[in-house]
Amino acid sequence: MKQLRSFPLLLFLIVALVGALFFLIVIKRYRRVSGFLVAVFSVLSITISAFLLYRMGVLADELNGGGDSFSFFLFLIISVLSIANLAVYFIKGRGFK
Repeated sequence: MKQLRSFPLLLFLIVALVGALFFLIVIKRYRRVSGFLVAVFSVLSITISAFLLYRMGVLADELNGGGDSFSFFLFLIISVLSIANLAVYFIKGRGFK
């Protein structure tokens, strides 16, 4: 039963690792930052942050502990910085040289 609980986490980690390796290969080959890569990295960082915030909430609920406001604010900061990353990229121009 415990193996079934860890399967989504393992699947998420495998997909994130394969995605990161793919984007590292793409960046190495083309040597330019594209809007697609900036968007994917921003969405990936928000997704990982949201997933960790959710898991911390489940853990706090299981242990009858209180919630952590610092983690929530950290999630908000990561989200704002990721959106700002996208905004700066598209305002500055389509490519960095």
